[in-house]
Amino acid sequence: MAKPIRNTPIITGKDATAFIQAASTIPSETIRRTERIRLENSVIRFKTMLAKLPK
Repeated sequence: MAKPIRNTPIITGKDATAFIQAASTIPSETIRRTERIRLENSVIRFKTMLAKLPK
């Protein structure tokens, strides 16, 4: 039997302010490009590892 879903907690005060600040901050273009390159390189390494596995 499924468990009941609880209500989403409501944050207030300093926690709410910190959350809104963090959610509205957009990383710079350089940071986003660097992260994308890092992820793409990880995918390439992962695919290479998979290709080397015995079949």
